[in-house]
Amino acid sequence: MVASRDPEALSVKKQTAEHFEYQNEHALSHDDEVFLAEFPEEAKTRVLRKVDWRLMPMLLLLYLIAYIDKTNIGIFP
Repeated sequence: MVASRDPEALSVKKQTAEHFEYQNEHALSHDDEVFLAEFPEEAKTRVLRKVDWRLMPMLLLLYLIAYIDKTNIGIFP
């Protein structure tokens, strides 16, 4: 069976399609927005510092391994 190429039917399908990225412009719920608005700045700073101290060593190690890997590939013909 051959699919219908009716332009009117195609336009109806296109009009009813919804893109996930446009469904919710705000990724946070209302409760999360209220929580973040009331969260103290000092606590935000402490949380970010803690995350930085835990992530940065691992990221630096991964960056070093990637650099060494690129260097070794360049040495061998």
